This record gives sequence, C-alpha cells and structure tokens, in this order.
Amino acid sequence: MVRDQDWLAARLLHKRPSERVGYLTDTLLESPLTEQLREFYRDVDVLVSESAYLQEEAEAARQNLHMTTMQVASLARDCGAGKLLIFHLSRRHIEAGPQSHLDQVRAVFPDSDLLGQ
Repeated sequence: MVRDQDWLAARLLHKRPSERVGYLTDTLLESPLTEQLREFYRDVDVLVSESAYLQEEAEAARQNLHMTTMQVASLARDCGAGKLLIFHLSRRHIEAGPQSHLDQVRAVFPDSDLLGQ
C-alpha cells in the first residue's frame, strides 16, 4: 500500500512548544556586561554555559576570561533560566570529574547538569 506525505507526516511529526536556548562561553562576567546578559538571557528555557573554574579559583578565571561555577549559577538564577547545562571544565578538573562543579552550581541553581548527561 502506498502512503502519501500527509499520512507519513501525521504519524511522525509532533508539534512541540518552542524552546529558547542561550549559549555563553569564554566570558569575563563583570559589570555592566553581567546586567546586560541577565536581560539578554531573560527567561531562557535552557542556558548552556562554560564553567571552567570552581569558585575558589576566581582569580584564575578572571585572568583567563572564564567564569566560575557561582557566577554561571547566579546568572542562570537571576535571568530566570529554566535549566542550566555546564560544560568546558578546566583541564585540571576533567580527571577528577565534574562533581565539584555540579555541587557548586546546584547550591545556587538546583536545576543544573553537565551538558550531555
């Protein structure tokens, strides 16, 4: 039996509500940029952001133009994001795993995870 494209589309395509996704990487979060980003990412469904450094490494993050876990989590919270996905952990943390990063971001923004998990 031959089926047409409308028959196939009715069975395979399902409408879903659209999602707003924000992506942020290699950024030094300082005023006034932080305030501008809060507005730019206002109410995104998902914020995908690098989180290369732990909070206790804030000076290294600043020197290397990256964000800390707490900065990323605070931005997600303050802009009203639905979920935060972090990635691009510093090389020195890859072997130890992402748990310290996740613990820090979840302390501020509970609906956080590692991108790809």
